[in-house]
Amino acid sequence: MSHQYAKECAAKYIGSTLESPYTVHKNRTIAELLAELLRKIEVPTVFDLGGNVSGLIKKQGSLRFQLEQVDIKYYSLDLVPEYFSIAFAQSLGVENDNIFGNRIGVVGDLRSLPMASQSLEAVVAADVIEHIPNPSNPISEIKRVLQPEGLGVIVVPSLYKLDTINAPYIREKRYSSHANKFTFSEWITIIQDSGLTIDMNLSRPLGILSGLLYMTWLDSRFVPQKDSKESEEIFSDQANLFKEIKRIVSSFDPEMDNYLLQHPHEMDDLAEMIKNGEIVALIAKIRQLLLDRLECEQVSLFDEMLCILQETNFDRPSLSKIQSAVSENGNFFLGNSVLLIVRNN
Repeated sequence: MSHQYAKECAAKYIGSTLESPYTVHKNRTIAELLAELLRKIEVPTVFDLGGNVSGLIKKQGSLRFQLEQVDIKYYSLDLVPEYFSIAFAQSLGVENDNIFGNRIGVVGDLRSLPMASQSLEAVVAADVIEHIPNPSNPISEIKRVLQPEGLGVIVVPSLYKLDTINAPYIREKRYSSHANKFTFSEWITIIQDSGLTIDMNLSRPLGILSGLLYMTWLDSRFVPQKDSKESEEIFSDQANLFKEIKRIVSSFDPEMDNYLLQHPHEMDDLAEMIKNGEIVALIAKIRQLLLDRLECEQVSLFDEMLCILQETNFDRPSLSKIQSAVSENGNFFLGNSVLLIVRNN
């Protein structure tokens, strides 16, 4: 990776990714789960594989920040040497108060981890493996470096930008950095074929309502255009409406994920709407679940979206793929992504 691209990538990660409600929610959830699962270890240590600048930038969206809140020692691995440089962070305009004073981690490739076999207690690979063309390779490396009974957290996309269904009309309209676009069941097969065991009781969807909102992308008007990695997104009126409602819904994901996971019948209702192709009813259900938390103008945005959706001809082949995924995978598929707890048994 060139220095200039590393700088652009890090600037975007710091300016938007680490500030996003999804990233904060994801990394806080990972930290809380690992704190519980590693509580018997006196000084637990976690390696963040593909950590970007998470070990460098002191913000709530940083996995290091969240792990240190629960007394877990953090190490990072990334291909880019600059992501471990305090001077690099300063060159991006990050204030010293928002930079960790020590750099913890190694430069390395997830496809060939520079660690001894069976040497790590726990690893995290969150929203990274889908960017690697042959994901069975890094997953096998995770299996190799984990100690017996070692723990891994793997986060992969579900409904996020509908990438997992690889819809032609979305693929033609926008660039995606995901090198592979597997369904939940395909990820399960790849992970299990590596020899890792998935703890389905602890695994869970992440960002349920904001993920379900991507069902509006079955209408191509709601999909923003992005021609290449470097290009800016172009938003139609409908895509701007989606963006604004997504921002609102995402802010409630931590609270609503907790509620929905404790009320599986509500999750079942959401899944049933998808199976029946009731997309308008699904968005209306999201509105209903959030109604007491929304301001008047936010309710009006939902009403505007519902009015547009009433006259939408949804992409039927893509809807069929999603219906099959929900039928096959159940409520795990309902969300931006799915968080999988794996063990090296």
